[in-house]
Amino acid sequence: MSRRRVLLVGFDAADGDLALGWMREGLLPPLAGLAERGTAVPLHSQGEHMPESSWASLITGSSPGEHGIYSWRIVRPGSVEQ
Repeated sequence: MSRRRVLLVGFDAADGDLALGWMREGLLPPLAGLAERGTAVPLHSQGEHMPESSWASLITGSSPGEHGIYSWRIVRPGSVEQ
């Protein structure tokens, strides 16, 4: 049985559409080369107001409701302040 290697490259707070466009334009040749030999897709958040949960979901393969990580911020109940 042969083993396949997996390389995951993630950019926190990067605009995926911009990065993919720059790869197509030749402005990011190392990343474009990796994508040509594999695939490149943007990471989408589970919810508009909790993008921080995306990394925990990616790593665990489960939803925020399962892993319990929604945000790194702790907001006081009844307010929008930390």
